[in-house]
Amino acid sequence: MPISKNSVPHLEPVKRSREYNLYEDYIRDRVVYEYLFNSESHRWIDEQIIGLNLGESRGYQAMGIHYILLD
Repeated sequence: MPISKNSVPHLEPVKRSREYNLYEDYIRDRVVYEYLFNSESHRWIDEQIIGLNLGESRGYQAMGIHYILLD
């Protein structure tokens, strides 16, 4: 069945808490603060706040943390 231009398919969010559970409260707080109030990128947060290697990080840790908190 084709989707019309005005309809949005029903989305089922995935409850994935792996990144959220890896870090202490103060790290999670800083991730959300930097993302919301300083508009920092996920990659920047992974490197500067979480301490991950920028060459290996894709921003997924920060994204996973703030997604759970702001969902």
